[in-house]
Amino acid sequence: MELEEVGNRLVPFIRTKLQDPNATIENVARGPGHAGFSYFFDTISDGLRTSYFLRLPPPGVKHEGTADVMRQVAAIRTLQGTNVPHAPILWASADEDWFGALLHPAAPRWRHP
Repeated sequence: MELEEVGNRLVPFIRTKLQDPNATIENVARGPGHAGFSYFFDTISDGLRTSYFLRLPPPGVKHEGTADVMRQVAAIRTLQGTNVPHAPILWASADEDWFGALLHPAAPRWRHP
C-alpha cells in the first residue's frame, strides 16, 4: 500500500479510535521489516501529538506464520504486567474494513532503552 493511501485510510481510523473528529495525521513513514508492512505515523488530537506504529500483513497471503498478526497480538498481550519490554497494543482487529487487511497498531511508538 502506498504511503498516501495509508495516510488517507489512517485519518478516519484514528478519528474513530480517538473519538476526535478533528484528529490529524502527520509524518506517515514506512517502518523496517520484511514479514509484512509497518508504518510509523503521528497524530494530533486535542492538541497532543502522539506517535504510533501500524503493522499490516502482506496483501493476498494466508494469515499464518509471520503474516499471522492476530497471533502476534495475542503473544504480545501476554507480556502485559511483565518486565519484558514491549509496546502496548491499543487496537487490533481481524476486521479488514479499515486497511483491507488485519491490523495491529501499537502506541506510543516504543524504543528500547
